[in-house]
Formats: sequence, structure tokens, C-alpha cells
Amino acid sequence: MIDRSQVEQKDNRVKVAIKPEFGWRQYNNGYLTLWLKGWISGENGESILRRFADAESQIDASLFGKFLAGVCGHFALVLQGPRFTLAAVDCVRSIPLTLAPKGEDWVIDDQGDRLRRAVGFSRKDVDMNAACAIAMAGYTIDNLSLYRGLQVMAPGELFFIVAEKAPVKQRYYKYRPWQIEERDINTNRIALAERTLKIMDRTISSLDGRPLIIPLSAGND
Repeated sequence: MIDRSQVEQKDNRVKVAIKPEFGWRQYNNGYLTLWLKGWISGENGESILRRFADAESQIDASLFGKFLAGVCGHFALVLQGPRFTLAAVDCVRSIPLTLAPKGEDWVIDDQGDRLRRAVGFSRKDVDMNAACAIAMAGYTIDNLSLYRGLQVMAPGELFFIVAEKAPVKQRYYKYRPWQIEERDINTNRIALAERTLKIMDRTISSLDGRPLIIPLSAGND
């Protein structure tokens, strides 16, 4: 158990600029603050705070990565303590997060243009390679943004920073569809059936009494 009276509250180098809008919720237990948007199976804001409430001395990127790799859902979150900040998005980045340095500190927000204004980026900071990609395709490649220094978190990525150390970016999930395992057709059928049933079981258990509506295709698919 941490003696919280001995923890210096001014060591955090990250400002979280996320507003309580568009589904974002903020949770606080007097020691940790969590910003959460989306859904995580079997978890909520309070349970995540309890999970990490007394882990300050053991907290690192790998601890969070192990937790995130084992959850299922669509989410973005920021967890902040007196001396650390974690930001993470799910494995498909269904909810984006952006971050940028401001002097020796960092700012995190879900609104890229609001973050740009907060850190003072202007036309001189435009990344011309990213601008070219946007002009040609309408989007940037990988996790580039239009402005140098403004970072968009990649799918399955976490950003972790401790007060006196350099930030760590880590991919807790990597999509590697080319790494296939050769198996016979019957084995694949059984695996597909088991995976489908597992997904349905998880979906049903998460309903919590809510109705489930399944639209039918009427044979037009």
C-alpha cells in the first residue's frame, strides 16, 4: 500500500485537455484520474481505478500493455497519477487520441485541432509529406499528422510517461495477418465455430438486461 501523503503531486508532466463531451467520462478516486470513452468487456471506470490504485511503485508500460492486451472492447483512455500518465487506444483505434510536446511537458487530447491550438502549431509546422498524402488520398499514412510534432496514436498503441523519464510508446497489439498457421479444413471449421460461439457468449453476457436487435438481410446480401 502506498503512503499517498508522501507522494509529490506536482511531478506530472502531462496535461490532459480532454473535455467531458462526446461520450468521454472522468473518474477519480482522490489519487488516480481516469478519462474513458467507449466500452471494455468486464470493466468500467471504477474497476480500472481499483485495479491500479495501489500499483504506483510497480507501474510501467509492460504492466499496462499486459492488461490492455487481455481486454475486449472499443475504447480510448487516459490514466493519470501523481507521477505517471498512460494513454491508450484499442487495437483498431476506433476512438482516436492525439498528443504533442509543449516545452518539456506534453498535452493529450481527442480533438486534434484543439490540441494544435493549445501547443501553438501554425502553418510553418506543416509536414509537407503528410500534406502531400492528404492531397492525394485524403488521409495520411500510418500515424502521421498534418503537423510535425502532433502525434496520432496508432491502433493497439499506448503512450506512457513517468515524471523524470522519457516517454515510452509501445504497441501492445500488432495485426499480422500474413503470419498464418497451416491447418486442415476441419480444424479451421471447428476453430471458427468455437470463436463465433465465444463472441456470441461475450455479447450476450454484456447485455445486462438490454434488448438485442438483429436486422435481417431479407435475402439481399
